Amino acid sequence: MAPFAKDFYSEEVILYIGGPNPYHVETVQRTYKALSFGIGLALLALGALARWGDRLPWKSPLGQAVKLTLILILLRVYCEKLGVPQSVAMVIGIIWLIVPLAVYFGAEAAKAGSQAAFWRWLFSYTFIIRVFILVIMMLATYFRWGTHFDNSSVTSYKLGATVYHVESGSWEQYRNLILFPQLILWPAVTLLAGLLFGLPAYLSRLKGIRAATVRER
Repeated sequence: MAPFAKDFYSEEVILYIGGPNPYHVETVQRTYKALSFGIGLALLALGALARWGDRLPWKSPLGQAVKLTLILILLRVYCEKLGVPQSVAMVIGIIWLIVPLAVYFGAEAAKAGSQAAFWRWLFSYTFIIRVFILVIMMLATYFRWGTHFDNSSVTSYKLGATVYHVESGSWEQYRNLILFPQLILWPAVTLLAGLLFGLPAYLSRLKGIRAATVRER
């Protein structure tokens, strides 16, 4: 969300939108060690899924959405740690998922004939993912991972026409740049997308299902 720089920003960041995201290649781990570490984690994950995957609720709409999102988040972190070009890394994000997943929840809830299921999936997805990202961002900031999740070097930001300054590693930095957006702002945006896109998808799909049922009769 917020861009990463090695030591400081020459220009303030637009709060919750970010800037050019210039994470520096010299701060990332473009090494065989990082590559082998990632491959090792992937193999462990595949082994765990093969062993216990049938016990997880992946087949539910919520499970499918969470699975896809977590894969993209972890892939984004890994690519940035390997020093993948910024233009490529930025494509691997989850902001664009908000609308299609809202539509997906709406369509699946219509099949189940339950608007309550739509809101339950949307709310659950929203806060499961945001809490996960919150943890990633706090770790990245504390340990200075050098990815776009790392806010350690963001010491000035703009809110409206006002520029604010915070100390690196301070409570204000964590609160303003991580906690507030991840627990309030982005959940609100996700739920709004559900209202604007997911609910119409639910009503449209439900109407189609009912029309098909009438024709069959």
